[in-house]
Amino acid sequence: MRVHFNANRSGAWILAGLLAGCGGATTGGTLKAPAAGFSMKVPARWALSKRNHDTCFHGYGTGVVLVEPLGAGGFGAYVDAVSRENGAQTLSRSTLEVDGHRAIELVSSFPDQRMKGLAWFIDLGDRGVNVSFTMPEDEFTAQEGAIRNAMESASFH
Repeated sequence: MRVHFNANRSGAWILAGLLAGCGGATTGGTLKAPAAGFSMKVPARWALSKRNHDTCFHGYGTGVVLVEPLGAGGFGAYVDAVSRENGAQTLSRSTLEVDGHRAIELVSSFPDQRMKGLAWFIDLGDRGVNVSFTMPEDEFTAQEGAIRNAMESASFH
C-alpha cells in the first residue's frame, strides 16, 4: 500500500504525529478504522497512538489506516493516483485478497525524503482502505517482516 503523500495527506500525517506525540503512545495494540470495520494488530515494537487508533509509530516510521472515497475513476484509478504522489517510485505492485476483499500491495520508494513504504489498498466498492507504513529507507528491511506479520491479522467486522 503504499505510502501516499500529497499536500493534504502529508499535512494529515504530520498532524497525526504531533497529536499522537501529545497524547502518548503504547506499544502493541490494534490499528482500527471503525468507519470501514477494519482492524489489524500493530507491528511488533511499534507503538499505537493513544489518541488516534488509526496511527502507529516506530522511530521515524509511521503507520496509518485511512478510509477514502474512490471517486469516479474507481479503485484502479485511486491506487494509481496515490502511488504517484510525492514523487513516489513503485518498486513492486501485486494483487492479493484481504479478508475477502480485492487489494493491491505496493512497495514504494520516496527518494527525495529517503523513505520507503509498504501499503495495502483494499477495495470496498465505493471507498478504499489504505493501510500504509513508511519509514527511513535504511530501516525498511529490518521492519518489513514485523509489518507483514501484523498485516496478516487484518480483518473486517
